[in-house]
Amino acid sequence: MDVQVLLVDDEPHILASLQRLMRRADITFATASSGEGALQWLSENRAEVILSDYRMPGLSGTEMLTKVEAKWPDTKRIILSGHSDFDTVLKAVHSGVVHKFLAKPWSNQELVEHLHISLSQTNLKAESPSVQHNVLATATDLSPKATATQLQVILDTVIDGIVTIDDLGKIASANKAIERIFGYSKNDLRCRDFSLLLPEPYRSQYDYYLVNNTGDGLKELLGNQRRLVGVRKNGEVFPIELSVTEMEIEGHSKFLGMIRDISRRVSAESENELLIGALEMAQDGFALFGAGDKLLRFNRQFRNLYSEYGVDLSGSVTYESFFRNCVEKGLFCEAQNNPEQWIEQQLALHASLPIIKQYELQPNVWIEIHETQADNGAIIVSHLNISELKQTQFSLEKAVSEANRANSARGRFLAMMSHEIRTPLNGVLGLLQLLQDTQLDGSQSKFVESALASGQGLLTIISDILDFSKIEADKLEIVPAPCNLRLLLSQLEQLLMPRVEEKSIVLNFQIDPSVPDWIEIDEQRLRQILLNLLSNAIKFTDYGEVSLQVNLQSDYRLGFKVVDTGIGIPWDEQGQIFSEFTTISNTQNRPYEGTGLGLSISQKLVNLLGGELQFSSEPSKGSTFSFSLAVVESAVPANSAAVTGDVRFNASVLVVDDSATNRIVVEHMLVALGLKTVCVSSGAEAIEAYQPGRFQLILMDISMPDMDGYETTKKMRLRDDWDCTPIIAFTAYVMPEDREKINQYQMSGYLEKPLDKKVLVQVISPLLASYKVDSSKQSIDSVVTDDGTELLEPDYVNQLARDTSEEVLPQLVNVFKEDVDKRLEELSNPDIDDALLERNLHTIGSSSALYGLMTLSKQARSLEKVCREGGCARASLLDFLALAQQSLDCLDQFMLERKA
Repeated sequence: MDVQVLLVDDEPHILASLQRLMRRADITFATASSGEGALQWLSENRAEVILSDYRMPGLSGTEMLTKVEAKWPDTKRIILSGHSDFDTVLKAVHSGVVHKFLAKPWSNQELVEHLHISLSQTNLKAESPSVQHNVLATATDLSPKATATQLQVILDTVIDGIVTIDDLGKIASANKAIERIFGYSKNDLRCRDFSLLLPEPYRSQYDYYLVNNTGDGLKELLGNQRRLVGVRKNGEVFPIELSVTEMEIEGHSKFLGMIRDISRRVSAESENELLIGALEMAQDGFALFGAGDKLLRFNRQFRNLYSEYGVDLSGSVTYESFFRNCVEKGLFCEAQNNPEQWIEQQLALHASLPIIKQYELQPNVWIEIHETQADNGAIIVSHLNISELKQTQFSLEKAVSEANRANSARGRFLAMMSHEIRTPLNGVLGLLQLLQDTQLDGSQSKFVESALASGQGLLTIISDILDFSKIEADKLEIVPAPCNLRLLLSQLEQLLMPRVEEKSIVLNFQIDPSVPDWIEIDEQRLRQILLNLLSNAIKFTDYGEVSLQVNLQSDYRLGFKVVDTGIGIPWDEQGQIFSEFTTISNTQNRPYEGTGLGLSISQKLVNLLGGELQFSSEPSKGSTFSFSLAVVESAVPANSAAVTGDVRFNASVLVVDDSATNRIVVEHMLVALGLKTVCVSSGAEAIEAYQPGRFQLILMDISMPDMDGYETTKKMRLRDDWDCTPIIAFTAYVMPEDREKINQYQMSGYLEKPLDKKVLVQVISPLLASYKVDSSKQSIDSVVTDDGTELLEPDYVNQLARDTSEEVLPQLVNVFKEDVDKRLEELSNPDIDDALLERNLHTIGSSSALYGLMTLSKQARSLEKVCREGGCARASLLDFLALAQQSLDCLDQFMLERKA
């Protein structure tokens, strides 16, 4: 393989820089990483020019080029070195082993020019055969014609302009470079005054020398190179570098003028001066290290930064000696413990550029060091004083730390308040529910219902406050799970009906048929949002309608819209509608009851679910609240039928809780599931009561005096006779860090207070799966009429049993049947007025859905809509009454089969 240039250097980054330069200059090349490698390559290939580093492991550059000169003498040989002691290299140059010496760091432009000159000189040797024949025609002597031809060829290959001038200042000859530089042809210049190439005042000065000194005029210009200004044929003035040498030819004095166009160099120097001036005035410290890591230049800020501490930057300073000097002066705090190790680490970083690293130079004085390598091998270094930025960072970190501590404290306060408030409230509500299942007279039942409603109202307020605090503290988590959406909406409708019936309004749920039954979502949070919005709508609507519209949008987002015909929101209050603790004033300018947190919480929950709560409202006409959520349709969970309210277990449970009320509530719920219980009030009693094989599950309260649930769990697990009984944490409030702690103590799960029976069954069922009692009840998927119409969907009844209890379900069904029978009797009266007809249809439509009588519910709603739109529904009443009776019979049959 033949190439123009062979690059030899043991430093990979230098080779990489040179390779990029060769490609840009369109020069073919090969590379070698050592002198030995270069010789090996040359044994099989050819290069016109060799560009080699001087100091390399093994053969040095001059040693390698000495061998090249012996075997391939026609190859041009150039040394590129960054070392300051060039004696050996210069000797090699003088001896002919090396043709040129270039220093690192190099100028890309000048390096390419040198290579082009060397390449042109090698090309000269390959001149046309006719020229070679003329040159070699005479073995003993060269003819003047041949010598002149050869000389002119040589002169025309030189990139600098060359002119010969006679003793009268006339141009005798010029090479091609002069033509290129000035724009004149050789014929234009021959016998013309050399001053033609100079503008004023240089032309007049040149003429003055000639006139006053005649033949000696040009001698005034002899000497070193000097910078002048030239003028091209087109009148363009440009900078040149001129050197004049006297020579004698055949007894006549002549002068040789060497002219170089330095336009690009002067422009670069000007730019460099501007750059150096800018760097000198920069607020950051800049330094330049050359090849060999010698400090070449630094600016004022760099000098001031280190001279303040006595660091010496004069003389021969290298990268390593600079940092050693700094460390000796007590700089770089982290280096003081082990200076040598720190310096080694710094040198290792320096070997893998680029780097950006921060250091504490002195206490409270910080710098950021940036290092990068230029194409020519130079290292550009900036030392930025970032003390103010660092102090700001520390202040922010301190503020964040304090905020986190405050947030953590708030979280602990929430946990404590949740436990202190909700634990006794859980006991009150639990006991009221248990009391409700006993034999009570009419007055007692009303008292219990009122107390239960008041307790639930108080629990709602407390939950709102705690939920708001959890959201603000970023402690609330969204937990998606399969959700039966239609069942959820039916339960909401049934829950809100008592409030609706207290007013002269209609509650209308409009669910588009395309809406899926099961979706993946956090059911608790969706329920909370809809309940807040619907409760608000009912609260602020005294006449007309409240409706919930649910539809599947084109982008497969589920849209929810709550519309009411209530009092609306005053224009001046709409800007604060989502603010915390904000309530709407009524016509007497008195706020409605409530915490003012419902809409704020709903907005934040919608955001957490990936939506945006929007509203529009007009005073005295009503309001609309809407949002949409991205949903994923979910399959019916495989265990949805297994975890039901009628599940029974044959196992024993140890209940550990310091609250007597809580122990009563939990015990009754567990007994209702067929479980045997042992209740204790402290961790010490729990450890004493525990025996291997005695319990199949332990419910452990976390917040107990003396010994909390975590410590009790730890001590039980350390017992020699521990049999790995599952332990469920039982607490009023579970934060993310509590979940981590529950996992840390290897607890099997957790239950939150107030205890929900459905959640209780879901949590304990997997742990007691082998102790489940097979009830051998027949599963009824649906009940249909002879013509195939589905009258009853049992899932709704089973869900109602899970939400209440198996004992309460028959009572609820009886109340429902009695209410429907009464309304059917009123509907059978041909003289029933339109308002009562519509109200009865509305009530039957909403309540029958809760018990799975979906066909009856849809028919009732359809007739209700006819009434509301002013149509005549009476013609269809006989069919409706028959459908209602058939549906009630199906419900009776299903209840008998469930009981069997």
